[in-house]
Amino acid sequence: MDRSLILKALEKREPLWNVFPLTREIRIGGDESELGILDKQGRHIGEFHRLPVITPNGGKVYEDVGHVEFCTPETSNEVVRVAYFEAMKQYCNMKGYAHRLYCHCVDGEGNVFGGSHENYFTCTSRKDWPKLIPFLIARTLIAGAGWWVKIDGTPTYEISQRARFITTDVSADTMRNRGIINTRLEPLSEVRGWDRMHVIYSEGTMCEVATFLKVGLMQLVIRLMESRALPLIEYDRSKTVSDLRRVSGTMRDWFLEGVTKGPKGAVELLGCYVRRAKEIFGGQDEVTDAVIIIAEDTLEKLASDPMKLYGRLDWVTKYEVLRQFTDSIEGDTFEWSRSLDMEWHNLAQAEGLYYILRKDRKVERIVSDHLILQAMKEPPFDTRAYVRGKTQQLLQAEGMGRELHSNAWEKICVVDSSFNRASVLETMPEMQEMTGQVYFEEPIPNPFDPGRELLEKIRSRIEKGE
Repeated sequence: MDRSLILKALEKREPLWNVFPLTREIRIGGDESELGILDKQGRHIGEFHRLPVITPNGGKVYEDVGHVEFCTPETSNEVVRVAYFEAMKQYCNMKGYAHRLYCHCVDGEGNVFGGSHENYFTCTSRKDWPKLIPFLIARTLIAGAGWWVKIDGTPTYEISQRARFITTDVSADTMRNRGIINTRLEPLSEVRGWDRMHVIYSEGTMCEVATFLKVGLMQLVIRLMESRALPLIEYDRSKTVSDLRRVSGTMRDWFLEGVTKGPKGAVELLGCYVRRAKEIFGGQDEVTDAVIIIAEDTLEKLASDPMKLYGRLDWVTKYEVLRQFTDSIEGDTFEWSRSLDMEWHNLAQAEGLYYILRKDRKVERIVSDHLILQAMKEPPFDTRAYVRGKTQQLLQAEGMGRELHSNAWEKICVVDSSFNRASVLETMPEMQEMTGQVYFEEPIPNPFDPGRELLEKIRSRIEKGE
């Protein structure tokens, strides 16, 4: 793609894609995002009696530690991934799993409740994963969602909502001793030589371009690692937490003290990765080129004036929107800022500050509304999410109260709907007799296989009433 055309389209707030592109190489990825919830009385209560559920687009919505959480279907490139991340937000809001839903990592009281975890299918060894730490720290400048917090009584704007809650460099824990690199062993597939990388240092971005860069750059750096072509950067991991909080805690002049070989400046450090990716992967396909072109432009603006990235990066755009609101208010504006901060992430399109800006063409776009609507209804055609989503559609059309078991990543399991709501039945004695039935199971192909032959086999079984 032409650099000037891409940047001009972004400047005009026009979507870069209205059809899903194909890429030379399929790179399986997906996202999970925990949502803040409120009922009509303002309590943190959701309608969990309708969860978990596999969605018709091959994703999943479920309860996690008292919050609504969604998981996107597996996607094959970053444009598709952005569309399905946006689609799952809108799907959850449309279904009303709570009166209000917020794609936010901290609640209105400043307590962390979750994040937006990223997943990448990779053939690189787990022992090499810590090499990503300096990149992930520096990536905060692109991926941070921003928030207002009081530090020693002083209102402070931090670039990242999650940085304050990361306590170590590498960890298998996702709840307490959170690490930048997560080593929990849960591949969710059996493909020789491949593994699932689960990244918990991430947060729910609302701006499409921020999401695109967040996952697009990460995918390129993983590919560099697989090719043993990472830029020569050495890092003292004992500085991980302090560097992360330092980068998150200031609006400019970011640096990583732990870098012992390579540039210490976070912008310059990201530039090393982008240049290396351009050398090796530039010109491969339009999606890869778009990631590189937009990343180069973003780094130039971060180096000169971050506020030029209004409409592209969450932490910049939100900061300016909240500043404009609070400049007109006299006295202590912190609680106003905290409240408006949450409203930036409100998934109701008529109320959420981000969606109001999007409607007014104030934010840059990656995918069209048409593609997001398509992603809400249909699964990706080129990953195993296809057979999962299409099977769920067949069961819904059947109208007999059957659906996929919620654990439908490695196998298709057709059950009574009451089977998935077993935890709800435990609190409803009058429905204890509804134990649910398992009808049949079929193994799902590996993530690269959409399973069309399997789908026809399942279709035949459903038509026969099995």
